[in-house]
Amino acid sequence: MGRCLGGGLWVAGTSISVGDSHLATWQIGQVRDGSVAPEAMAAYAREIGADEQAFLRAYSEVPVMTAEQFERVAHALYTLTRHLSVSAHQNVQQAGLIADLRDAETRNRRLAEELEQRVRERTAQLESANRELEAFSYSVSHDLRAPLRSIDGFSQALQEDHLDQLDEAGRSHLARIRTNAGRMEQLIEDLLTLSKVNRNELTPETVDLSSSCASLLEDLAQAHPERRVTALVHPGLRVQADTRLLRVVLENLLGNAWKFTSRRPDPRIEIGETHLPEGERAIFIRDNGAGFDMAHADKLFSAFQRLHSASDYEGTGIGLAIVQRIIHRHGGRVWAQAEPEKGATFFLVLPES
Repeated sequence: MGRCLGGGLWVAGTSISVGDSHLATWQIGQVRDGSVAPEAMAAYAREIGADEQAFLRAYSEVPVMTAEQFERVAHALYTLTRHLSVSAHQNVQQAGLIADLRDAETRNRRLAEELEQRVRERTAQLESANRELEAFSYSVSHDLRAPLRSIDGFSQALQEDHLDQLDEAGRSHLARIRTNAGRMEQLIEDLLTLSKVNRNELTPETVDLSSSCASLLEDLAQAHPERRVTALVHPGLRVQADTRLLRVVLENLLGNAWKFTSRRPDPRIEIGETHLPEGERAIFIRDNGAGFDMAHADKLFSAFQRLHSASDYEGTGIGLAIVQRIIHRHGGRVWAQAEPEKGATFFLVLPES
């Protein structure tokens, strides 16, 4: 706010800006200072060489305000322009935010399209790999099994019909042929089981785990009548799982427990449940058998990885890989705790639904 024309007029103006950028100046039209006498303005006209009468007529047509009135108007102008500047700044920021959001939406849409394309490509690759796996399984089950069974069949015929014509070394070699043919047959069977785990559709239902374990342990006892194993199966154990696949898991874990307790004078196997600190319920299968060193636990569920010599304990080294794949397919977890010569405990966590 200021004076002009020798102090006879008030004039006010303020800046409109956005942030630090000046956009325009808003001015109030000039008003006459009512406290200035006409004589003073006539003297000002003469001073600047203007026509005194014309100057005073023009001056008299300008609206009159006191200094207090004009100050209030100027303050209102300042307040209004300040609000306009703030509002303009907010609008610019909002416009920038909207532009950023649109750019982000465009980028997200492109990323989603790229992800969908990658998923389609990976799905196609997976389908191709599954077809190759099925072809391999077919080849294993037919092309490889046929000559293997022929070897075993002729070896058996030689053993049954001509054993007396062989010396001790020949009989030993023949026995080894049949033993290794049997191991190869079991290896092929385990490989086929492993390849089928991800192909068959899951049919989860409530499984009476206690009854299944008791039945499998009875089968093991009948198959090995020379063994006396103390088995404890906790009652009321139930889980949600595919019955057929869960039986494969139990066959492997109980078979291992039975196998690795074979050198114990008092073999014991226990199946029960425990609650983890996180609140999850875990099924455990515990034995007092050979155990293993936890330093090698990372190899436990890998195919063909054995923590014991094949000459000490028979097996193909695929069973636990099958167990892990089945449990993971159910969305669960499996792990083990053990100590050499003090047994092992395997834990299974399966989703409740």
